[in-house]
Amino acid sequence: MAASDMRNRRHENEVPKKHKGLSVFMVIMFIMGEQAGAGMMAISRAFVDTEWYGVAILLYYSVVAGLMGILLGKSWMIVEERWPQYKSQKCGNPYPTMGEKAVAPWMRIPVSICSYFSLLGGDVVYILVISKFLQQMFPQLGMSFCVWIVLLSLILLPFTFLGSPHDFWFIAVLAISTTAVCCVLALLQMYYEFTAVTHVPAPAAVMTTDHFFLALSTFSFAYAGTPAFPSFQNDMKNRNKFSLAVIIAYIGLILMYVSMGLAGKYVYGDRVSGNVLESLSASPLRTAAQVLIIIHFAAAFQIMVNSPAQEIEEYLKLPKTIWKALDVCLNQPSLHQAEGIIIYSDSRSALDAIQNDNIEITQKIHSLLNQLERLEKNCILQWFPAHVGIEVFDADALAKYKIIKQKIRKDQICEINSERKLTKTITRLRTKHYKGMAIHPDSTRTYRACNNCPGVELTPTHIFSCPAMVAALQKIDLDPEQQLYTPKIVDIAAAVMEMHGDI
Repeated sequence: MAASDMRNRRHENEVPKKHKGLSVFMVIMFIMGEQAGAGMMAISRAFVDTEWYGVAILLYYSVVAGLMGILLGKSWMIVEERWPQYKSQKCGNPYPTMGEKAVAPWMRIPVSICSYFSLLGGDVVYILVISKFLQQMFPQLGMSFCVWIVLLSLILLPFTFLGSPHDFWFIAVLAISTTAVCCVLALLQMYYEFTAVTHVPAPAAVMTTDHFFLALSTFSFAYAGTPAFPSFQNDMKNRNKFSLAVIIAYIGLILMYVSMGLAGKYVYGDRVSGNVLESLSASPLRTAAQVLIIIHFAAAFQIMVNSPAQEIEEYLKLPKTIWKALDVCLNQPSLHQAEGIIIYSDSRSALDAIQNDNIEITQKIHSLLNQLERLEKNCILQWFPAHVGIEVFDADALAKYKIIKQKIRKDQICEINSERKLTKTITRLRTKHYKGMAIHPDSTRTYRACNNCPGVELTPTHIFSCPAMVAALQKIDLDPEQQLYTPKIVDIAAAVMEMHGDI
């Protein structure tokens, strides 16, 4: 079936559905859940080391980091405006994509490296902190700090296989709720200690250069999750509202940081530890706060690792969207009326992986294909170069209207067993993807000049209406567009090669 026919069938049969995605509230949960815990634990020591300047420094960092988040959101909206294909599909690596569109393709590499260092570095800190807490809470197990690190890494590994933020929104809720309750418990414990008869006044700290710059690193780390923001925005229902989510989230972070920082500074002074929970006296409140912060760090680990994981999946071209497309089709009510489905992909490596690899995602795909076979439905997984000829091309969305009600032609692109030059020409005639064609940001296309007609572009229309082709087509068929999937395509392609050369 031609791409244009399928596109028309989509508009006729597709039932509009509300776009699923994260709400503003959920994005606020993700932003706060990702960053609040580590900063909240260390901010008291930073306030002590910077004296009362710390409040002003924290506010400055909050404004700068919040502004960065807002500008990232606006930058992505510019990408969607100039490259409309990103409006209708999720991008697994939005941050490097912005670098590419703003500068050049090579900019993806430094952007990715900086993002990896920031997010994965934060994950390393989370694992270290959790391991230390667990060692302190379970000394009877006799496990060393290093053993806890390895064990914890193995426990957290399966959670890194989750999809985009929309697929694990509950983890964001868990992260911020545990942090908020932990903050309340810690503040209550500080209040009890401060009002106790045995309380010793907090000793004053002397600000030194080393401690001051160490405190600056703490303030920076408190807002180290910014590289994950484009992934959050990409999963939103309304991406234009991302700036609102950033503003509200950062107001909440400021309140949490200032309350914990000033309380720790006022109650413990120079005695406060780098992790304020370690300064609390042994009590049920402290134990409960430590358990909650462990849960928070485990949840925040998943949030921060997700953005690099999505980018790695994009580079490896894992056939994830094909699996989702099959799942969507199997749940379509109209499937029982259809002969089968066609799913297109521009990733040949993904299709090869389905055929040759035996990994978890390909096993899931084969399971879905077996379900279709039991339903006696045909399924074609078709490679399509560069999504040419289809205006909105995303496997998840496309599968929703590729359920067809007529016999499926299995020879979709080029079934001809002939020399490569001929089969290449047939493929390009069917896809209208010609050599030298350029697709511009406004979705317009330009083509190379026709060899026979000076000053005229070799467009899909002109390639057959060119005077040099008319005589040749008289011997074959006057309407070659209707013969692209018939045996006559061989003669048509040969005539095109003779008159136009390599297209």
